[in-house]
Amino acid sequence: MVRKIENVEKKTDEVKKIDRVLIELQIQDKETNDTFHHSEYVLVDNKKRLCKPDRFQWNKTAIVYFVVTAANQVNWVLHFIRNMKRIYQETQDRNIGVVIAVYETKEKHLRQIKDELDKSSLPHYEMITLSGRYSRVQSFNAAVRVIADPHSILFLVDLHLEIASAFVDEIRKVG
Repeated sequence: MVRKIENVEKKTDEVKKIDRVLIELQIQDKETNDTFHHSEYVLVDNKKRLCKPDRFQWNKTAIVYFVVTAANQVNWVLHFIRNMKRIYQETQDRNIGVVIAVYETKEKHLRQIKDELDKSSLPHYEMITLSGRYSRVQSFNAAVRVIADPHSILFLVDLHLEIASAFVDEIRKVG
């Protein structure tokens, strides 16, 4: 049974005269009382008929990699990892990943970052160490090259941001 309508987003295609609507519901199982989140796209044609589109769904299991770069910012890198750890603990989403590209960082700081990643329980993470003059573009390019799955979504993020748990699915919907 539908417990709650969480979100409805409508986008209109003026050329095709079709509305694409994302419907998000909270559904409750009558027997177990368990609740779960359900979302899917429907189309509304110019005759106001509802249609379920073939092959038009957002990938609910795409791995979302949060990519950050840093040079001598170990405290902010640790803050970022802890933020991602909190998101993972809250969502239990096994399809969250982190790629951290660090420049010219002291060995003890690299160990701190690696230790924090190891104890984070994040299912997917990579740390890349780079040398030379810091370049945001080069570090992002290096981070992209370590992602093997072409269906993954990469989200470039600033170390200093506090990311909400629901944001991961928001990224998937538009990815």
